[in-house]
Amino acid sequence: MHTGLAVVLQGLVRPRLRGTELEFWRNSEEARTDRPSQQLRSLNGEWRLMRYFLLTHLCGISHRIWCTLSTICSDAA
Repeated sequence: MHTGLAVVLQGLVRPRLRGTELEFWRNSEEARTDRPSQQLRSLNGEWRLMRYFLLTHLCGISHRIWCTLSTICSDAA
């Protein structure tokens, strides 16, 4: 009976907690390979896009290429 329970418990997914990341349930393949879950990868992409938006549009901080193009366009006008 206990052996069967151990097998069942091995197949369960576990939460992944790391630093400030939120808790996400992973499937067994992601747990074995230590890859981030699909939900976490999606959330990381959304956070990157939000951070880019905040820096570029609200704070006026941008990549130097965009600053150069902006300067060239405004000088030409």
